[in-house]
Amino acid sequence: MTGLEDARALPNTASGTPAEQPTILVVDDEPEIRKFVRLMLTRNGYNVVEASSAAEALSLCERPLGTIHLLLTDFRMPGVNGVELVARLMPHRPHIKVLFMTGFAGDLASAIGFGVSFLAKPFTERELIETIRRALPSGA
Repeated sequence: MTGLEDARALPNTASGTPAEQPTILVVDDEPEIRKFVRLMLTRNGYNVVEASSAAEALSLCERPLGTIHLLLTDFRMPGVNGVELVARLMPHRPHIKVLFMTGFAGDLASAIGFGVSFLAKPFTERELIETIRRALPSGA
């Protein structure tokens, strides 16, 4: 299932009906990682929308889909990287929380002290869920 197919199933929070569970947009160019993350998140009660690129994520977020509570994105992707994605996404979704995934220690070191949340790859289900719980406000 692609992110575009999942987007049609997102709850409509614009009508005032809150989503039962937080919705997380997962952006990674590797299908295996998206599948693995989706499994872990859905098993823990989160709604998941997937995008294989920054362009696909931006397309999804320009639509009136309802609330996306968290962007979980790879830091390094071909074309537009995670930082550029966040910069382009914020005008459309200014309240979205952001969590970067990366397999490169240098990415983590370069962002320390700037209030950026990172999750180092590889990670366990427990590490993923705990990091997301810290990133999301308690009401999300």
